[in-house]
Amino acid sequence: MAAGDLFQVGPTSLDTGVRLSVQPAAGVEWVIHNVYTPSGIDIDFEYFDGTDFILFDSDAVDGTRFMVNWHASSGTYVRLRNVSTSTGIFVAADGIVTK
Repeated sequence: MAAGDLFQVGPTSLDTGVRLSVQPAAGVEWVIHNVYTPSGIDIDFEYFDGTDFILFDSDAVDGTRFMVNWHASSGTYVRLRNVSTSTGIFVAADGIVTK
């Protein structure tokens, strides 16, 4: 992928407690713009560095996030975690390759 290209992760099915990493390959950087999650399902948004994470948002009502600006590299990236009791929910993300 070249800078300016669209990237897409998912849709991926997540069971309770499972995470989806929105993480580019080594040497690549992304800006995440849209995150697609079902409305009414508990989802945690985590900023992760491979060891520690910051829970920076949680959602059980709205679902999809449009036009966010979350930066991701292979070393620091966003994870989406299904914290609901629902299994097999689908989540996805997309954005732009910046490097």
